[in-house]
Amino acid sequence: MMMTFAHIDDIDVGCGATYSPCSDCYPATVIRKTRTTITIQDDSYRLVSGSTSDGSAEYEYSRNEDGAVHVCRLTKRGWRSGGLRVSFGHRRYYYDPHF
Repeated sequence: MMMTFAHIDDIDVGCGATYSPCSDCYPATVIRKTRTTITIQDDSYRLVSGSTSDGSAEYEYSRNEDGAVHVCRLTKRGWRSGGLRVSFGHRRYYYDPHF
C-alpha cells in the first residue's frame, strides 16, 4: 500500500520507500525515524524479467548498506527530501527513457 502523505506514526523502520527526482523512481528503505524526520537509504535493484524498453520490467530489490542516505520531512506538498518526492510502503525502480 503506497503512502504518499502517510503520518509518521504509520511508517516503520525497515519499510520500503520510493523517491522521485522527476519522472524516474528509485527504491529505498527506511533506516531511521525521529519525531519529525524519516531517513531512507538507497536500495540495490536487479532486473529479473521483462524489458526496460517496453515497460514490462520487473525488479528484485535488496538492502544496500552503502547506499546514499536522504533525510525526509513532511511538507504541505507531501514527504520531501530536498527536491525529491518520497512515498512509503513500496519500492519501485523506473528510468524514464524520454529524458
